Amino acid sequence: MIHRLSINSKWHLGFPFHKGLFLLFLFLFHFTLPIEVDAAKKSNKSKVTINLPQTLVLKEFIKIISEKTGTVFVYEEKNLRGQMSITAPRNFKVTQEDAFFFFEKILASQGLTMVRKDRSNVVEILPAAEARFSRLPISRDGDTFKAKGGNYVMRLIPIKQADLKSIQATLQPIFSKTGALLAYEPLNTLIVIDVESNVSRIVELIRLLDTSVPEGIEQIVTLQQIVHNDVSEIHKTVSELFSSLVRKGKPAQFKLLIEARLNSLFIVANREITDEIVELIEQVDVPVEGATTTIHELKYSEATKLVPLITTVFPKTASIKIVPFAPFNALIIITNPVTTRQIIELVNQLDIPRGNRQIKLQLLEYASATTLAPLLSKIFADKIVAGKGEGDTAAGSPVKIIAEPRLNALIIIADRLATDRVLQLIQKLDTEQGSSGEIQLKLVQLKHTTAKRMASLLTKIFSDQIIAGKGEGKTTKSSPVKIIEEERLNSLIIIAGRLEIERILSLIKQLDVFQESGKIQSNFKLYHLQHAVAKDLAVMLKEVTGKIS
Repeated sequence: MIHRLSINSKWHLGFPFHKGLFLLFLFLFHFTLPIEVDAAKKSNKSKVTINLPQTLVLKEFIKIISEKTGTVFVYEEKNLRGQMSITAPRNFKVTQEDAFFFFEKILASQGLTMVRKDRSNVVEILPAAEARFSRLPISRDGDTFKAKGGNYVMRLIPIKQADLKSIQATLQPIFSKTGALLAYEPLNTLIVIDVESNVSRIVELIRLLDTSVPEGIEQIVTLQQIVHNDVSEIHKTVSELFSSLVRKGKPAQFKLLIEARLNSLFIVANREITDEIVELIEQVDVPVEGATTTIHELKYSEATKLVPLITTVFPKTASIKIVPFAPFNALIIITNPVTTRQIIELVNQLDIPRGNRQIKLQLLEYASATTLAPLLSKIFADKIVAGKGEGDTAAGSPVKIIAEPRLNALIIIADRLATDRVLQLIQKLDTEQGSSGEIQLKLVQLKHTTAKRMASLLTKIFSDQIIAGKGEGKTTKSSPVKIIEEERLNSLIIIAGRLEIERILSLIKQLDVFQESGKIQSNFKLYHLQHAVAKDLAVMLKEVTGKIS
């Protein structure tokens, strides 16, 4: 009735009905819209009321959080252990976000964590140690991630300017024990697995650390030529001075490498240290005023033939001059006393009775000159200790081999035939080292078996290429084991790692024997078994042959 009168009154006032209806809708829309927005804001900021008893079972607590936050939790009951004590006021109100934070800390105290299914309200509760192996949500740097703070996530963070390994080493000590911090070098990326709150903190730290290296700190490589002095003397002086140098409370970081062929130094350091080292070198690398002139007479060698070899070992510089003086068959050495002494020591080793012998300088590619020289000296020595394969070269020995570490070379003094034999053996010994460790050289003299037959057998056994069904093998250039026969001493030269050498020596000890009957030299043959076990068959054959008289 009232509505009817109201409408009639509006009708009587002369308003068309449809216009009045339009004004009514406009009025309602204007006043109801702010009310809906306020309600939405309140729902976002609304708080939930939680009442917790002093002693609570974890399963019951999960149920409370599930009801208050509208979250579905999935878990195994075996992972929920016992009860916990909580002190909290009654009817305390918190936001859903704070409730989840509180819930996360409770789970962490029990060794548990949460993994949320991507874009859903389903959350799995599982032990923190297992979380990294589950199907975690993955995000990249710059992605917006909606996971709650207590959820386990995986994040890929590219390192753009800093060193990847340095960033990883810096963050590792402060990283949580249940997470993982991995470096993927091909993409220069860090893989971070942890709860989202910890991942966010790590991301903030990385953004602070991932900056370009300040100018002057990065290391550079510089080649500095030594003009007037011996490079080894300059290297010693600079190393001693800068090793005790302190910059900003830390020892100076630098590295010096000798390039003997160019009489130069490689300097590896930052720009500041490099400039200081170069400045020092320029100050000390001056013509030596204390250079002395020494005349050294030769007894057996010709001065004109010896000078080219000496100048190869001691490169010509302004501070070193070696001049042959034919009338006295002498060398005139003009340099500082230290270098003079080094030159005379080398000359004394070369100036020996030669007869028809020649001098040869042989550069080595892989082997060490200081290791190879003693071995070759034993093989070509003129004094052999019976049964030991030991030898030593005397002053009149037909072959003399001297190591020259500056060039990693051997100086061979011998006649033409002996020199050719030495060079052939060097070619076999100077092989590329394998990847199993440091290569060693061993000379083993045989008592009862010929070196040629033993070398062939051992090569087959320790070969790196075996032909199936035949037991045949062949060593390649890079084989980890190389066995060479030396017929002159009836010896074997073994090139191998320490463990392989021990195995070979053990086998040689068993093979290098006489047979009991008739004192006939031992025969042996290598058989490759297809089906039987070698160890079992050997025991049986030993029993059978032992009963044969």
